[in-house]
Amino acid sequence: MKKCILYICILIACFVAFPAAVFAAETGSASLSIQKNNVDVSLGLPDGKAGKITSLRMQLRVSAVSGTMEQPSFKFKDTVKSYIKDASVSKEKNGSYVVDIIISGKNGGDMFANADGGSIGTLSVNPSGKSYQIKVEIMSQDKDSNTPGIKYVEKGGLKEKVLLLSDTNPVIISSSGDVVKPSEKPDTPTKTSQPKPPITSSKPKPPVATSKPSSSPRPSASHPPFKSGSNILSVSCKSGSKRVYFKWQKNEKADGYALYEYDKKTGKDTLIKLITDVNKTSYSQNFKYASKHSFRLCPFKVYSDGSIIYGDLTSIVNIKVPPAGVKSFSASKTKAKVTLSWKKLSSAKGYKIYKSSKKNGKYTMIKRIKKNSRVKYIDSRVSGGQTYYYKIRAYVKGEQKRMADGKFSKVLKVRVPR
Repeated sequence: MKKCILYICILIACFVAFPAAVFAAETGSASLSIQKNNVDVSLGLPDGKAGKITSLRMQLRVSAVSGTMEQPSFKFKDTVKSYIKDASVSKEKNGSYVVDIIISGKNGGDMFANADGGSIGTLSVNPSGKSYQIKVEIMSQDKDSNTPGIKYVEKGGLKEKVLLLSDTNPVIISSSGDVVKPSEKPDTPTKTSQPKPPITSSKPKPPVATSKPSSSPRPSASHPPFKSGSNILSVSCKSGSKRVYFKWQKNEKADGYALYEYDKKTGKDTLIKLITDVNKTSYSQNFKYASKHSFRLCPFKVYSDGSIIYGDLTSIVNIKVPPAGVKSFSASKTKAKVTLSWKKLSSAKGYKIYKSSKKNGKYTMIKRIKKNSRVKYIDSRVSGGQTYYYKIRAYVKGEQKRMADGKFSKVLKVRVPR
């Protein structure tokens, strides 16, 4: 085991110490094939090349386009014949992961069982949420080119070379199971997951997931403008719930819709959901309690050549999510009054207190408290020997001066002594 670790260290040192020479006369190929949350990594070398290579190095970058992920892992295929097979994973500052694959010291035969390539192994991504899009790409090994490639060393050689990989495209694993093809060539991922806007338009460009075109979708000016007509987006949220409901009218001309959250400060849109079901006209998602949001919807059309034409964005719709429920609601009593108290809810604007003479009867709001720091109320309108029922909920100021109410607390039963 110690010998193996030492060999890996020496091999990495060789790759770093000696300057690389780009092998421009020949190019190889590689493919990334999605299987649920796994990606099969295959490598194709020029004819006869595999038998001459004693070691090679390939690097994969794994990044979350949307959603979150944990550290990925890589497992080599048993068919790869080599003394050293190592795949270390490191995290970059922007949250992406780099999988450094090294194969070296073949054991008496070709790495790919007398073939010029084949499957190297399987990368397993590790999403940590229900909704996600995770991009996997082969990194460039040449500082003067963004083209994916590998580094390798031949028999009897000390100087590493770079073999460029043609027709090698990144892939995106989606929680929806749709085939999502990146519209850009592989490059260094940015710190934000916001989709880049098309060059020919100021509208945000979603990474369209569709099985119709065979090539990667891309913006194009070769088609007439997509007159999507009037589009109206409505949003709503039930009292006490943090789930926001989106609804819109079906657009007969559209192939899908991109739902965005709009940031008023920066003027930027962030894709929160890509809808490729043309018959779907609603969606819902949980957001943080008492949070404020702005949304808009953009229909799009996909042509047979893979071109995407965007329709008109809807007007911006604002919503304030209701606050969480009030906790630690309790009561103390005397012959003349009932004192109610609760725990302060920092995200609330204030509180509403309700009262009834029956547990399942009609409740009337007896007080609206306008400061969230006030956490006590005294009800003096009580009679000795009577039983009363109380409940409370927090509220925030919503859109158009309306109030967004939180969930009701548990009901308190209070019997006033005689």
